[in-house]
Amino acid sequence: MAFRAPARLRLPLVPRGHHRGLASNSSSDGKHVAVIGGGLTGLATAYFLAKRLPASARIDLYEASDRLGGWIRTDRVRVDVGGVRGVVPFERGPRTLSTLRGNTWRYDDLVLYELILDLGLQPSYPKDLPRYLCYPNHLVTMPPDASILDYLREPLFRECARGALATAVGYLTGRHRRDGLPAADLSVADWLRLITGDGAVGANLASAMIHGIYGGDIERLSVRTVLDRALFSLHGPRLEPGRRRVPERELAFMRRVMRDDEHGLVCALANRPKGALVHFGARGMEALPRALEEALKGQPNVTIHRQTPATNLHYDRKRDRIKVTATKSPRLYDHVVSTTSSDVLVPSAGIPSVSIMTVNLWYPIENLKPPGFGYLIPQATSDVGQNPERALGVFFDSDVIAERAPDEPPGTKLFVLMGGHHYRGHAPPDEEEAVALAKGLLERQLGIPRDAPCHAMARLARDCIPQHEVGHGERLQYVHKQIMSGSGGRLSVANGSYGRIGAMGALRNAYDAAHAIVEGRLSSGLEDFIDDRIIEDVSLADIPCRQPQSKA
Repeated sequence: MAFRAPARLRLPLVPRGHHRGLASNSSSDGKHVAVIGGGLTGLATAYFLAKRLPASARIDLYEASDRLGGWIRTDRVRVDVGGVRGVVPFERGPRTLSTLRGNTWRYDDLVLYELILDLGLQPSYPKDLPRYLCYPNHLVTMPPDASILDYLREPLFRECARGALATAVGYLTGRHRRDGLPAADLSVADWLRLITGDGAVGANLASAMIHGIYGGDIERLSVRTVLDRALFSLHGPRLEPGRRRVPERELAFMRRVMRDDEHGLVCALANRPKGALVHFGARGMEALPRALEEALKGQPNVTIHRQTPATNLHYDRKRDRIKVTATKSPRLYDHVVSTTSSDVLVPSAGIPSVSIMTVNLWYPIENLKPPGFGYLIPQATSDVGQNPERALGVFFDSDVIAERAPDEPPGTKLFVLMGGHHYRGHAPPDEEEAVALAKGLLERQLGIPRDAPCHAMARLARDCIPQHEVGHGERLQYVHKQIMSGSGGRLSVANGSYGRIGAMGALRNAYDAAHAIVEGRLSSGLEDFIDDRIIEDVSLADIPCRQPQSKA
């Protein structure tokens, strides 16, 4: 990892044909590409290939099930609770995406805004609302909504005071900058202990954030992968006012998007005043994969193979092609993008995943909880015996997604997450038991009686969140070498096991995988994650898609 001396970013705005849709180029120089997996990453990869490659290219999308969209799923359920009837939409997986508002370290949101414009989607940006942590047995309001009284009286904050002070002193005196980046990868917990002098900040605060994103254990997850921005901020050179620290690869990505965004529409969406979250209103999160699916179905050079699992990939060195076995007649491809985490298809690096039990509940009474987006449960709450349900957090879906369809009755909609690393060494409960556990949790933490009439349903998302544990970079180097030597760069991977996690990360993984093929690069898809990083010192004025904006 290296820091580059201050330099001004220049954006070469190369004129190109403005497009809001898929390709119509009639060039005969087409490729034959297979995309394995029909989740969000697979759909988006196929979309960007179809958009950028000539119409003579052939794209096959293989999905093992009969449904596209992966973990993103919006179920519309007819309810009848206490005489209140209607149709309630439930998000069974991701319910929002982060807008990355003001984030100059990552620019994944630009991919989403390009898709919104191309597909004619109508995004909704909920107003920022309070967030909470549950510690040790009650909700604590988090900054910026916490009051001075909260800081003084709440054990959550008081126990972190020493560590927060030590971190501030270390930052102001430059001690961590003088020490430089840690030579070896550390766990998130070990790094926080290093800079704070104790474990309270990790156990009380950071673990809750990690629960909400990874469902993971801060004692195992890699600080270089999970908290890279914080790592460089504390150990990197001091920045002058008005300047930002940006990875070189993100600048290159932003330049590419800006070149293609001739009329500045993507940039305008990125700079629009908004809250921290974005979703698709009453249509649900499934609106995004469904729109991608419809766009692909209209392309004559794209074939979607449902209920057709890819069972084997073989590199034919003589023909310099990848043979995909998914039907009785294997097919040869110029390139294959695997968006699944199957060890059968790509070399295994022992990258673990965790399972999440989700419980959706709808009550025919409004405002059964405080206003806000929800709360997370830190490790410290479990450490004091206050988390027998092995819960990670509760989202207030009726506030997060306030828009209601005409046939949706008013009520309180909640989403309980359980498991993650808490299930390590423990079998997940069945769905009936999970609902009972969720009701007990809500009774204890929100005061909602467990026998209150409601509609509830549970779902186990098995091995759904990859865990980037200490040494993740070394594991990726191993996989990269195996892929390049075993496939000649004709196979690339694009999924959370190796790259970015979450729905926004899935879109960026897809974009990068597709563009490597469009540009004719032989790639494993892992180059960005294994090369030493160069960090640029850039003026904020030279980052056109991150200009100051007001909050929504």
